[in-house]
Amino acid sequence: MRRLVRGFWGPRQESVEEVAVRWTALLKRLGEIEPTVFGPWTGVSDFGPDPSVEVETEALAAYLRESNADDGRLDRTGYRLALYTSARQTVQVSVSGSAGGLSEFVTMVVVIAITAPDDSPSLPYTEMLRALAEIWDIDVGDVTDDDILDALEDDGRGPGDRSVGWGGYLSQRRAVLLSDSGLSLPGKAEPMTHGGVLLDLSDVGTVEDLAALNRQLRATGALEPLPRPMDRRDQLGVGGPQQVGCSGAVAPLDGPGEAVNQGPRPRPTGKPFSVRDAVAAVEALLTRPVPANGPTNQEGDPDSGEWTGSFGAGFRLTRLWESRGYFGVSGSDWDAAQEESEAYLAVLAAELEKRWGPHRSVSMHPYLFRSSADEPMPPLFAEICSFDLYGDLLVWGPLDTPEGQRWVAVSVSQCDEDAPHIMLAATGDKPVTEPDE
Repeated sequence: MRRLVRGFWGPRQESVEEVAVRWTALLKRLGEIEPTVFGPWTGVSDFGPDPSVEVETEALAAYLRESNADDGRLDRTGYRLALYTSARQTVQVSVSGSAGGLSEFVTMVVVIAITAPDDSPSLPYTEMLRALAEIWDIDVGDVTDDDILDALEDDGRGPGDRSVGWGGYLSQRRAVLLSDSGLSLPGKAEPMTHGGVLLDLSDVGTVEDLAALNRQLRATGALEPLPRPMDRRDQLGVGGPQQVGCSGAVAPLDGPGEAVNQGPRPRPTGKPFSVRDAVAAVEALLTRPVPANGPTNQEGDPDSGEWTGSFGAGFRLTRLWESRGYFGVSGSDWDAAQEESEAYLAVLAAELEKRWGPHRSVSMHPYLFRSSADEPMPPLFAEICSFDLYGDLLVWGPLDTPEGQRWVAVSVSQCDEDAPHIMLAATGDKPVTEPDE
């Protein structure tokens, strides 16, 4: 059994110290809720597990600085953190998220993921959501699992649409919409100090009942995503979000407060992104054998001849998604497209983390230098470099599959500023790491 307790909010710039204060408060609160489950904590770095992470503000601030040191966009995408408990524990927990950023397109998020045997005693998930809502001042949150998420997706929920599960949280603006609608909820609704409402829906019934409840909540506007770009000029308690001119945006992401109409904005990408299709493509990649040796070969679309993937000694590589090109696109819209592609990758990573836990990042920069110097490198990296795609790889593994142990990596990047964004997925039978110096 795997359940997720999640909280989402929009742009809110915070320093590393402010983010560390919130993380410290949350981890300590979780320890008070279930001392035998939450902690001790181990971090996840580019090179695998880190030593245990101390739950104190100064120690966490130092760890956040170190683990995000290579990220040049912290002011926009926020500080990322991923911690987990020992795999030897009966109940395994990971906490992860990004906070402190001002990007108009990348949502801020904290996720508590709990994996336990099916016959384990139930945990106080609603109390975990309460802690998350109070400490992080979130816009919307939920207690959910894979069955609920699959049912909601079958019911028409998109990857960026918000929902409730066995529990939920709605910020003040959303709570006002729920109250004005007169909808009677089957669970318990408790007002919170920030003006929001905490929903305990653990006794609602079946997954199908929750899907029906989500349809009712969407009809009230309480689960409507804010348009992008997001805006934190809050008008709490004053109706629902206004609509802006960018009605064609794909997979909108939430942020608190009422959006201000900023006029038309060009849609940055010309091709829609489907997280369901991307996840299916990654899972299909894991079912295919990888060559033990031999040259690298490329695969193409039978109609257009366009490149769709490659395979070679120890790896397979496939294209998951490609945007339109950006020749002649203005700087502000290019920035928006860059952030949108990163948001798509974040959505995909979140879905894969439900299956395999936290990822680690592997920088392509060392391979860029090796490629420029015509130095040898593993076939997978040589093939990625042949396309001049140097975005960091998000890596999981080793994973046990019918084909043996496999590593999985996904990334998104461009070969130059006018070229499309390309999202890749790779699998291989060897660890995906940066080269030894």
